[in-house]
Amino acid sequence: MKKTTYQFLSPLLVVSSLLVLGNVFPSHAKAGMVNINSTPEATIPTIPTPSENKSDSEQEPLLPTEWTIDLPIHSEKYSETNYAYKQCTWWVYNRAQEFGIHFSTSMGNGGEWQNNLAYEITTTPQLHSAVSFRPGQIVGGQWQADPTYGHVAFVEAIHPDGSILISQSGTGFSTLYNYQVLTATEAAQLHYVIGK
Repeated sequence: MKKTTYQFLSPLLVVSSLLVLGNVFPSHAKAGMVNINSTPEATIPTIPTPSENKSDSEQEPLLPTEWTIDLPIHSEKYSETNYAYKQCTWWVYNRAQEFGIHFSTSMGNGGEWQNNLAYEITTTPQLHSAVSFRPGQIVGGQWQADPTYGHVAFVEAIHPDGSILISQSGTGFSTLYNYQVLTATEAAQLHYVIGK
């Protein structure tokens, strides 16, 4: 007699898979990126588990050559109460807090931050401000902000030539956060939101 075995998926695995496939995130926290080259890896969001949180926070990106930041990043202390983990809004809200700078818990999606009339908005790069990218806007010639939600990042440093260093997070990045340098020309085309 032939013995037949059946394998079943755990209910948790099935639900997790459906959430990933369904791209289920709170709408107030959605913001992300689309790779200009349209590689699938850049557009498929993942839902991190607590163990992934630890490994992500241990993978600190290297600062670009000739750049420094004013305060070390302590992402292990970042709150997930107001914005969803590993979203660009979560990153900027918490990174600003490390400098004693505050943004509202209801700023909306990354692209909406530049429209918030409760804050000073300028097109002149400002140190330790939020930089908001319109939906679909090209970010540093390397990738495109989410076409629906836009993107927001934190200005870590400004060089005398007008170039800026930003830190940012998002589900499309392979690490918890990364740094990106924008030229003076690129930086002048953006909107900076001054926190309180």
